[in-house]
Parts: sequence; C-alpha cells; structure tokens
Amino acid sequence: MLLDSKYQQAWIDGDILVYRWLPETVKMNDSEYIEEIRKAAGVLRQQKKPYVLLMAKDLLFIISLTLQQEANDILLPAYNESGVKKLAVVVPRHMIATLSVQQTIEEKRIFHKFETRFFSDEQEAREWLLAKDS
Repeated sequence: MLLDSKYQQAWIDGDILVYRWLPETVKMNDSEYIEEIRKAAGVLRQQKKPYVLLMAKDLLFIISLTLQQEANDILLPAYNESGVKKLAVVVPRHMIATLSVQQTIEEKRIFHKFETRFFSDEQEAREWLLAKDS
C-alpha cells in the first residue's frame, strides 16, 4: 500500500496506479481534503504509472468550487509531470459528489496531457485503461 489514510488508499496493480476514496470522507473537512490531494499528488510523482484508476464511489465529501480549483492546481501538474496517459474515474454513488469529482477533473481539461473517462463499473474502467486502441 503506497497510501493508507482514513480517507483514501493508493496501491499499484500492474501498470495501474489505483486510488480509492473511503466512506470516512463524509467526516472530512476542507483542509483535510486538500491534504489528501497533496498526498495523492506525491504518490503520482513518485510512481510515474501510465494509467490511473480513481475509485470515487465512496467519496462522500462535497467538493466546493474553491476546493475544485485548489485541487486542480495541485493534481493536474502531478498528472502531467508523471506521464499519465489515461485516467479512469469510477464515479461516486451520490449525484452531488459525482458532479464535484467530474468538475474537478474536467475544469482544466485543456491542460491535460492524458485522456479521462468516467465509469460506473470498475471492471469496465480497468479494461479501458489497458486497451491498446482506445
């Protein structure tokens, strides 16, 4: 396990760097969220994997517009510097959280050097990540 906090976990599965937000995020505050984003960015920079799977079904923290911007400023450079080619996001169960995660990632899509897709099924997300001609 590369990262194991009360709010998220990260590990390597072959060529895939997997992040999983945990249900405990319901208790997270704004500063804890940004700290978790910084931890995730650090793992990205260390591991330099081409594929990232973000399991956000259990993300219960509501991400404000201000936090979305701050998260973008931290994460997008880390994704780009790490050579990520594809990011698959398995979306949260709750509609508001889903919109927050999508907005966070899509906000600065113009600066992405990688392809992003959203899924409701983990297996479909993994298949897309590892597909040769997607």
